[in-house]
Amino acid sequence: MKTFLFVLFLLVSKAVTAGSTTVYIEHKVPVGSYNMYAKEYPGNEPTLILLHGYPDNHTLYDSLLPHLEGRHVIVFDFMGWGGSDKPKPKLYHYSAEQQELEIDAVVNYFQLHSVILVPHDMSGPAAINWSLDHKDKVAGLVILNTFYHKTKNRKLPFTGVLLQTPIVRNFIILTSLPNFSFNTVLKLTLKDFFVKKENREAFVPGFIKPFKGYAAKRAFFRTVSTKKIAKKDLARLEELKQFGKPVSIIFGSGDKLLGEKMANEFHELFKGSELHLIASAKHYPQIDAAKEVGELMMQFVNKNTSSLK
Repeated sequence: MKTFLFVLFLLVSKAVTAGSTTVYIEHKVPVGSYNMYAKEYPGNEPTLILLHGYPDNHTLYDSLLPHLEGRHVIVFDFMGWGGSDKPKPKLYHYSAEQQELEIDAVVNYFQLHSVILVPHDMSGPAAINWSLDHKDKVAGLVILNTFYHKTKNRKLPFTGVLLQTPIVRNFIILTSLPNFSFNTVLKLTLKDFFVKKENREAFVPGFIKPFKGYAAKRAFFRTVSTKKIAKKDLARLEELKQFGKPVSIIFGSGDKLLGEKMANEFHELFKGSELHLIASAKHYPQIDAAKEVGELMMQFVNKNTSSLK
């Protein structure tokens, strides 16, 4: 029996030491006939599920994880990104609605009953809608630089504007098939997303590395080129005001696209929420100010321990 369990463990997951103290277990989370790559860091509940945006993957949180030690944390790559499977668009619907189902798949796979979603960038709509629809499993919400609905406080990056124009989008897709061209586009997009040059130089290659071959670019072009924010999100703004769960808003105030104004709008929508603006961070506070973000998240969880159970 022990031998069987040991073999099963090796087949399903692999324990790895990251750095000197943080240990994680690798998983493949099924979504239909495909799998998403996930890492689980053992610890106390409620479980923090850290969600990436575009063109990122789960490594977005590598700097933050050491500051969350002792908490049960899960990071994963949405379908089509990072280490997850990359089905063709005609076989898989890449969208915010589908990402809600992917979040649900993670929660069910790990049999979680008390979670705190931590969205960033384009994972915001999926995370917030999932939280609104699963209040029985939601212990709270921590919002990093992200958006939810159509608002003047949300600005698109230059490449996002280009990809929403069909003719231009098709040209970019064709000319971006070579990795050199595609990597150049990503580097230009991410250039002003960091405060510290050394952080940009350290993390951007990790964001770009998974985009080898056309299959790895499918989800990027399909999701980034989406024209409109779903109208249903605008219709749910009143639900945000009545959310009733602890919410912490942690934004890099130097973000030119999703910065201080967007953070303040979230603060008004989520009644009773905490608001933390980090002057030393831009679009990626979990990288530029990892220690400060980690401390704020831990304080949020510890302060609300009784209500987060």
